[in-house]
Amino acid sequence: MAVGVPVRAHEWNATAALVFTCLLGALVQTIIVSVQADLPRLLDASREETAWAITATITTGCAVAPVAGRLGDLYGHRRVIVSLLGVFVVGSVVCGVAESVWSLIVGRALQGAAVGVIPVATSMLRNVVSGPRLPLAFAVVAGTMGVGSAFGIPLGAVLATHVDWRVMFWLCCVLGLGCVVWIRWGVPVDGPRPDGRFDVVGAAGSSLGAVAVLVGLSGLLVQGWDAPSTVVPAAVGLAVLGLTGVHLWYHRAPLINVRLALRPRLLLTNVASAAVNFGMMSMLVFFPQLLVLPPVVGGLGLGAGAASAIMAASGLAQLCVTPLSARLSRSLDPGRILALAALLLTLALVLGVAAGAQLWAVVLVLIAGGAAIGIALAAVPLVIHDAVSPSDIATAHGLNAQIRMFGTAAAAAAIGAVLASQTIAGAPTPAGFIWAGLTAAAATGVGAGLGFLIPRQAPEKLPHAS
Repeated sequence: MAVGVPVRAHEWNATAALVFTCLLGALVQTIIVSVQADLPRLLDASREETAWAITATITTGCAVAPVAGRLGDLYGHRRVIVSLLGVFVVGSVVCGVAESVWSLIVGRALQGAAVGVIPVATSMLRNVVSGPRLPLAFAVVAGTMGVGSAFGIPLGAVLATHVDWRVMFWLCCVLGLGCVVWIRWGVPVDGPRPDGRFDVVGAAGSSLGAVAVLVGLSGLLVQGWDAPSTVVPAAVGLAVLGLTGVHLWYHRAPLINVRLALRPRLLLTNVASAAVNFGMMSMLVFFPQLLVLPPVVGGLGLGAGAASAIMAASGLAQLCVTPLSARLSRSLDPGRILALAALLLTLALVLGVAAGAQLWAVVLVLIAGGAAIGIALAAVPLVIHDAVSPSDIATAHGLNAQIRMFGTAAAAAAIGAVLASQTIAGAPTPAGFIWAGLTAAAATGVGAGLGFLIPRQAPEKLPHAS
C-alpha cells in the first residue's frame, strides 16, 4: 500500500460488492457443468438439447456484454448492474422450478445477464476507488472471472452430490438478491450522461450477430464442421457482424467505437485475452473427464468429489496471484504481462501433453495454468483503462468481454469436437486428450505471440499499483 494514501471504508465496501457481483457472473457460467451428463436422465431430454443449458448462458452473456457496457456509460452503472441482477434472479427462479429442458434453457439464458455485470462493474471502479489503488482494484475484479469459472464446477458437484442439483439455482437466486442489496447499499449512485445517445441498430446487430455465431459454434460438436446447422448460422452471424461494423464505423454515436477498438493496443489485447479464455475453457472441458475416466481407457479413475477438489486448485491459484498483475504493472507494461502470462499457460498445457495421464502433472498444470490465467485476465483492464476515455471505458470492457466469450464458446465446441472424434466405447482416448491439449496450447501460443506485439505504453503513463 502506498504511504500516505488514506484507506476509506466505503471504498473497500463498494469494491467488495463489485468484486462479489463479478464473481457471481463468472460462477454461473460453469456451475451446471458437473451435472450436464445427468441432465438427459433428469429432464428426459436428448444430450443435444441439454447442451444448451450451458450454451444459452454463454450466448446471452456474449450478446449482453457490450450493450450493458454502453447502457452503463449512458444511464448510470449502478442502475444497469441492479437491473441485470434482477434478470439473473428471475432466471435462477425459472431454473429452480424447471420441469422441462426448455424451461431450464430459458432460465439459463436469463441467468446469462449476470455476465453483462462484469464489464459494467469493472468500469465503475473508477467512480469508487482512488487513483493509486485503482490498478489493484481492476486486477482483483478481473481475476474473479477466472476464479468464479474455476470454482463453479466443484461447487455444483458438491451441491448435486450432497443435496440436490436444483439447489444450485436457488443458491444463485439468494446470492443474486444479496448482491442487489449490497450494490444498492454500498455502491454510490452515478448519474447518467446527458449528451449521449443509445445506438439501437448497433446493439441489435452486435447482439444478433454474436448469437448466430455462437449457435453455429454450438452445432459444431453435434453435427460437425461442415453441417448446415453449423455453417449457416455462423456465416449469417459473421455477415451481420460485418454489416454492423460498417454501421458502427460511420455512426456518430456508435454502440462500440470501432475506430478505437481497431487500434493495435486494444485489438491485440482483445484477441490475446480471447486466446487465454480459450485455454481456460479447454482446461475446464478435458481435465474433469481425464480425472474421472477409468484407467483402462487412459483416465485417472478418481471419484467426483476428489476430481472436484483437484479442479479447485486452478481457482485457488488464480485467487492467490491476481493482485500480482497490479504489482508487476509498476515496472512492466500490462500488455507484456498479458503476453508472458499467456506464454506460461502455453508451457503448462504443453507440459500436460508431454506428461500424459499423471496425477502430479494434472495438479501442476492446473496450478501453473490457473496462475497464468489469473495474471493474464487481471492485466487486461489495466491495458483498457489507459487506452480509452472515461466515457467509453464500460463499452470497451463490454467489447472485450464479448470477444473473450467467443474464445470460451470456441473452446467448448472445438475441444469437445476433438475429444468426440477420438473415442472408444463412448469415452475419449489418450490420443484425444493429447490432441485437445495441443489444440489449446496452439491457441494460447498464438495469444502469447500477439500479446508481445501489443504496442508499449509511454512510460510516463504506466499505471502504478498500490
